[in-house]
Amino acid sequence: MLGLICIIAFSLLVKAIGQRSIARDAEGHPSLRACLVDAALLWATWVLLLTELLSLAHLLQFAAVLTAWIATCGVLIFLVRRGFDSGVGSDRSGKHSAEIHAKPLSFPMGLPRDALSIGIIAASLIFIAVAGIMAVFSPPNDPDTLSYHLSRQIYWLQQGSLDHFRTSNDRQIMMPPLAEIIGMHFMLLSGGDGWANLPQWFAYLLAGSCASLIARDLGAGRRGQLLAAFFVFTIPTAFHQASNAKNDLILGFFLLALSWRTINFARRPETLGTSKWQWTLVGLNLGLVWMTKGTGLLYGVPPMLWIGVILLKQMRVRACKPITVITLLALLMSISHYHRNYAWYGSPFGNSDKEGYDLVNETVSPGALVSNALRNVAIHLGTPIAELNEMTENTVRRMHATLGLDPDDPATTYWEEAFEVFYYPRVETRASAPIHVLMLFGLPLAALLFRLKLSRIQWGYCFLPLGCFLLFSVVVKWQPWHPRLQLPFLCLVAPLAAIVLPRFKRPRLTCLVGAGLALIAAVPALASKTRPVFHPKNIFNQNRVETLFASQAHLRNAHLEMYDLIEKLRPSCIRFLLQWDFQYFLQRKLLDRWDQPPHFWGQVRPFRSPPPDMIVILSGGLSELYLKYEDAFDYVEEWFQAVGETAPYTIYATGSLIRNAGLANEIPQFVGWHEESGLQNVNVYPVLYGKAPYRQASGAATDLTFRAHSSAMLLRVSYFVRGRFGHPMIILFNEKELLRMPLPDDEVERRLALPFNARIGDNQLEQLSFIYPGDGSALDGSRSVFFTRLQIVEASRLASSSSKQSQVETELSEAKPSHSEEYPTMSKP
Repeated sequence: MLGLICIIAFSLLVKAIGQRSIARDAEGHPSLRACLVDAALLWATWVLLLTELLSLAHLLQFAAVLTAWIATCGVLIFLVRRGFDSGVGSDRSGKHSAEIHAKPLSFPMGLPRDALSIGIIAASLIFIAVAGIMAVFSPPNDPDTLSYHLSRQIYWLQQGSLDHFRTSNDRQIMMPPLAEIIGMHFMLLSGGDGWANLPQWFAYLLAGSCASLIARDLGAGRRGQLLAAFFVFTIPTAFHQASNAKNDLILGFFLLALSWRTINFARRPETLGTSKWQWTLVGLNLGLVWMTKGTGLLYGVPPMLWIGVILLKQMRVRACKPITVITLLALLMSISHYHRNYAWYGSPFGNSDKEGYDLVNETVSPGALVSNALRNVAIHLGTPIAELNEMTENTVRRMHATLGLDPDDPATTYWEEAFEVFYYPRVETRASAPIHVLMLFGLPLAALLFRLKLSRIQWGYCFLPLGCFLLFSVVVKWQPWHPRLQLPFLCLVAPLAAIVLPRFKRPRLTCLVGAGLALIAAVPALASKTRPVFHPKNIFNQNRVETLFASQAHLRNAHLEMYDLIEKLRPSCIRFLLQWDFQYFLQRKLLDRWDQPPHFWGQVRPFRSPPPDMIVILSGGLSELYLKYEDAFDYVEEWFQAVGETAPYTIYATGSLIRNAGLANEIPQFVGWHEESGLQNVNVYPVLYGKAPYRQASGAATDLTFRAHSSAMLLRVSYFVRGRFGHPMIILFNEKELLRMPLPDDEVERRLALPFNARIGDNQLEQLSFIYPGDGSALDGSRSVFFTRLQIVEASRLASSSSKQSQVETELSEAKPSHSEEYPTMSKP
């Protein structure tokens, strides 16, 4: 519960700002919404600066962080009490007035009396409440969250600083860290991830409040302000993000706040020369945008261009001063992270090649812009009717063909993802926002066609979300999960709708239609696929592990098996080689259950991590039995051996660790080689023989390349055949026939233990082939060979094994070696 101290500090900051705020309503009351926005910006700034300062001394530890927050609350209490004691506030002219100060913070507006406003408030509260329930009662379970958002926090706390560390998942270090820094404070003070989802939920509330502020300052009435907040709450991806531990919604709030300050500059340009406090807030706000997410570097451009134009027009040469102040503050806010990236990668933005694929468009041209813009709009136009989705997709493809463009061009498409129009409102990464996208383009166009009376500032605001959309389409390759990445500028559409819809001839009707369509599009999102509330199997009757793996249920058992194995082995240092896969589950479980949890390898400063005695690899079934650990910074004398059954992962541990645990003969079902072809990855879905891992032959031949560490080797196979082949299976070893036997079609599992002699040597590559002669066609579901075990091991293992995996098999009578060669003997490592 110590995480509450951060919330207490925020509340005190709201009060302190309210006592001195110049943002007041018509009756002279400090505006609660304005104070919330200012307090959120200053609170986030303090969190960032405090973390960077503690990081310099490697003091990101419980005692130091708790002391800093206690001191922060003490200072804020002093400021609040000093304000009460002095009875002094300030009015808009800067004059002190005890009468104004005595007025309390005002709520956004009085209670509505019309049915439409009441309905908007009720619907908004439903979305807020459901998102809050999901955030509080479900663990963080988004794949990105489990692979790097939360894992990076654990590494920071382990080393006591934000220093970069060695990792196979570079997103853990090169991505802007602000959202995770906030989450790290809650994790450290609360002792777990119970607060992990709440920063985004608070951002959900703040984004709605800030959208209503923008609508107010653009001239919207009470209903328009309610609509602005409502349109934020009904963005499907915003609802989903409000209950996870990512960062898009936090960026959406900071972008709304920056846009609100831009509107204030545009409304009162004459005050720019003396508004040094506003310059400061803009600079801090821009720095927060840059430090939250990589796309913030794009989304911050349109509002800053507008501010720059206003400053130059109003102040001319003197505009250099505020522009310099804003720029320096933003750079100071973000310099530490981008310097760490530069020192590590040679670029302040990291290295997108570490992702495996470049995220940035490889070509910048009008055609690339048109292609990305068309696809970015089309992915929001999916419906529950598959035929309509196909029509939309075909229309976009025909438009591309007419323009001589390729909708699947790898230069503008990420990770070989083919373009498609889909409808997944329950999936947080792909939940589309069709009404908001239509309003993005349709409202400015309608304002022109119907000659609606919009002010210059209102017209200027129309181009903020449009500018963000165009920049996004120019720079970022198309991805099917763009609805999530587009969330920040979709939040900017909400105030736009609030100022345009009430200006039609029948404002009540247009507002009702707009709100109704947004509600219809958003309601399916309430039935979240990964954090269900309205479902027989929901977050209340599922255990934590089931909910945590809701998006990757087929990996749950493998992770539980890995934890059980790690607990038996009791390593002192673990290295994760999982890249994009989960590692947080194991880290959290070890931290929570072990009195002295293992060290997670990767730390560089203030001291290097010790060499690992365990390595966790996402192998997919491709794994040697032995590995010699090689690293430029570490040296481990012992060989590592694959141990246990944790497919599709492989755990390697030092020989001494395995022997001490009595697990020397516990080896994976698929092990013994380092190159392969003709086998599908390990699958753990239920098949004919339960949920045991299996691999399916995917072609006419299966080739395995292995290293032999002993001359007497053993091939161990468990398999069953589906369909009729009518020809034998031939096993070749070094191009010589080793075995010929029939392939039965009775789908009965058979076991085979086949000894053979191999050449030895660490670098000798031997080839083993399973050949299925015949018509040469690829195998399919009606005719295929399934392996439930496939091992190449030393023959001595068969005689010495006592584990359940190593029981002596009854050799099939047909399985007679066709030849045998003698090679010199070398003991296994």
